[in-house]
Amino acid sequence: MIHYILTEHLPLTYNAISSEVETKSWQIKFPDKTIDLHNLETPAFTTPEEYGAKGDGITDDTVAIQAAFNSGKNVFFKRTSYKVTESLIVPNGLKTNLGGAVFITDMITPLFVIDRNKNYANGIVFDGNGCDITGTCGYVFSITGVNNFAVSPSNYAKHIIIKNFDINTGQSVEGFVKMNTAVRNVYISNCYTWCKNGIVSDGKAVEIYIDNCNLFISGNGNPIKMSSSLGSDLYNEGWMISNCTIDGTSAS
Repeated sequence: MIHYILTEHLPLTYNAISSEVETKSWQIKFPDKTIDLHNLETPAFTTPEEYGAKGDGITDDTVAIQAAFNSGKNVFFKRTSYKVTESLIVPNGLKTNLGGAVFITDMITPLFVIDRNKNYANGIVFDGNGCDITGTCGYVFSITGVNNFAVSPSNYAKHIIIKNFDINTGQSVEGFVKMNTAVRNVYISNCYTWCKNGIVSDGKAVEIYIDNCNLFISGNGNPIKMSSSLGSDLYNEGWMISNCTIDGTSAS
């Protein structure tokens, strides 16, 4: 059995006949064919840098990150600092690894907006990989369904995974996750948050899974809050909260 080790920094051509590295390109040679690794059918991915992001914490990278999100590809971030000055609209099906990046923010709106009224808002994955925020913003995630009553499955923003965040901002960030109107099947895991609010719902949030999270509140906010201020037809159900540490001044 021959094992091929491919690295980001050392492209090569490996000759499986002579067991020698011949040239620096992404190819593997066999007796009957040569495989170009660039042509393999692997999930397409991109980075904000491919759209002009600097990742220096000074240059405004908002437009570049939004362009990467809109590319239709999985998006990978470097472990560096990105300055963001406006909310980032999350398209349907986005899979992203934030790579432990730090987002430098100065705004009152949410950082990531998942909105069924703007996109289909289904099958979204955010892996923070230790991502943090420096500066001010609204909620880290704002998730919104299409209307207040959710009479059809298509009304929901749904099938959303949020994991591995390390938000340590205190009063400067309004909260971690805000679910508005019709939201369904959200899985939040392995997150640490210290901000004004933790995970809050105002609407019909159903099948919400919160696992292995530390939710600490700065001030008089809510670590976890379920409410339905828009009427009795809008209610929360099917929440599962496990293996969590919840610490704050109020919870409901």
